Amino acid sequence: MQWEPVRFGSQGTVLTAHRCGVGSPVVLLHGSGLDDHRAFDAVAAALVPRYLVLGVDVRGHGLSKCADASLHTWDQYAADVVALLDHLSLPAAVIGGYSFGAGIAIATATRHSTRVRGLLLGWPAYAGECNGLTERQGVAWAAARRQVESVRSMGLRETLSLARERQPLDALTEARLARQDEASLLAALDGELQTSQPFASEDQLRQISVPALVVPGLDDAHDPLIAEMYERCLQGAVSVVGSPMEPLGDPAKVRAFLDGSLRESDSV
Repeated sequence: MQWEPVRFGSQGTVLTAHRCGVGSPVVLLHGSGLDDHRAFDAVAAALVPRYLVLGVDVRGHGLSKCADASLHTWDQYAADVVALLDHLSLPAAVIGGYSFGAGIAIATATRHSTRVRGLLLGWPAYAGECNGLTERQGVAWAAARRQVESVRSMGLRETLSLARERQPLDALTEARLARQDEASLLAALDGELQTSQPFASEDQLRQISVPALVVPGLDDAHDPLIAEMYERCLQGAVSVVGSPMEPLGDPAKVRAFLDGSLRESDSV
């Protein structure tokens, strides 16, 4: 996939998004860990004939270096999305994300509703402050916090090596590791785990009226109960079966959802 980098500023930090295609804008936000915009190569390839796809290296990941932990909050992540739209003179866009990125999409919709034309929510992991973590998530979050402590004490490479029982890292992991700034990634992981939830209550979700594609998760950290709650609360929610291989599910279904939902909103 051929991406063109777009550099933009937000809260004194230079961040990087990557663009391809032309047409209605779709902003895509990856998950945490070693992810960056390349997580969306397949879905971008399906969308570029009709859409301007903006794959963001979220603050602290990839080329968007930011080692200041105080700037890793849901308010700031949402402001970063708006800063990208402002930089490109885009009044609004479909905002999509996977896991952590889905949290940023929801944070943007609850704080800057006029800038969000639709939502793509893959493997949602956040049930809101009033609900907190599900029972299944509690174990997964505790393990994630231990991993962050391991990165802080031993470094990212050593932590990955131990997780793989000191087997050599595969080529894909090596490539993803090479694209990360360790101090920035650690600050981002700290922010994600400590800030907890990107919105307060289910009532906030009920106020979101734009079309929303919801792809349920398939593991403990992304308890499917959360996707069920999103489907129940979001007025325009449509659910599709998830896939462990693609962060937003079948790219063709994402394209079909956008084609249908945006056509309907244009006719209103």
